[in-house]
Amino acid sequence: SSLLSMLCDVASMANTASDAEAAIVFALQRVGTYSAWNCGHAWLPCNDSPGNLFLGHTWYQEGSAVFDEFRQVIAAGPARRADGLVGRVFANGAPEFTTDMAAHLSNYQISPAMFAHIQSVCAFPILAGKHTVGVMEFFAEKHVQPTDEMAAYMATVGTQLGRVIERVQAAQALSKSRERL
Repeated sequence: SSLLSMLCDVASMANTASDAEAAIVFALQRVGTYSAWNCGHAWLPCNDSPGNLFLGHTWYQEGSAVFDEFRQVIAAGPARRADGLVGRVFANGAPEFTTDMAAHLSNYQISPAMFAHIQSVCAFPILAGKHTVGVMEFFAEKHVQPTDEMAAYMATVGTQLGRVIERVQAAQALSKSRERL
């Protein structure tokens, strides 16, 4: 299946990746290419305020320019307190789907009418062990019916990315302790 192809691509990349942000961008692109989600990005915890999330430079959108303005509006916003759908995923470490775009977009202080073309959203945790270290958020221009299979594959992608982040952090910690020596 195309979801299995996506998973194989992400697993292969995750085994060799040494740059967490590049790994996240790769995963966003693969999920977008192999699924119904037209647009995706990642939220990462702020170093100085772990209860807040910031939008990394990690963004994927399919060819169409329909998400350009949406991206600019979201990126212009401040770091978000971990609330709404993304915040719940960050807190619970469990994926969520919704087609209630009015409620979701209100978290961004965005008028739903402005982005009426967006019909579905989902968010998946990036997990390092039992800790949520980020959230991938995806949008679609059509109603996406979530399936258990999709949720399972996305959870695996989140775990693969979490391993990359753990490896990068461990390498940084090792490098710092060598400098101290």
